[in-house]
Amino acid sequence: MATAEPGRTRRRFEPWPWVLALLLAAMISVSLSLWAIASANRDGVVGDAWEAGLRFNDELAARSAAEALGLALEVDLSQTSSGVRVHASLGGAEPESVSVERIRPAESGYDRSWALERSGAGWEREIPLPRAGRWRLRVHAEVEGARVERIIDYRQAGTREPPK
Repeated sequence: MATAEPGRTRRRFEPWPWVLALLLAAMISVSLSLWAIASANRDGVVGDAWEAGLRFNDELAARSAAEALGLALEVDLSQTSSGVRVHASLGGAEPESVSVERIRPAESGYDRSWALERSGAGWEREIPLPRAGRWRLRVHAEVEGARVERIIDYRQAGTREPPK
């Protein structure tokens, strides 16, 4: 029969080193996950915040000048076979330029701008919509440094409304 040697004790199992190792491994894996998420997504930080702030202030000044002049941009949309016809008028004022910007919120690569052409009592142009679904049309006109803008969310006919 084997007996234990006198003066030697059996080593006891201690869980705390394993708990510390598991906590350290969890912290490392969470840190690596957050790093992967952060590096994969755009942060939205403006490259030159000073210039962006100046442009924003200029835009606010142009909008307040338009309000002071009492300008109101009227926009009518009518669907065509290849997109939408945009008709804009400025209520009697003669704008220096009228333009429309087509924005596809769901996909990149479809954003584009056009100048509207003079037509009777307003300005108009046919804007092609190459894909079915939702579009955002931003129409803006400038008169004597004042800027008026309308943003229209447009759903091309024949597209389904997503379930709620």
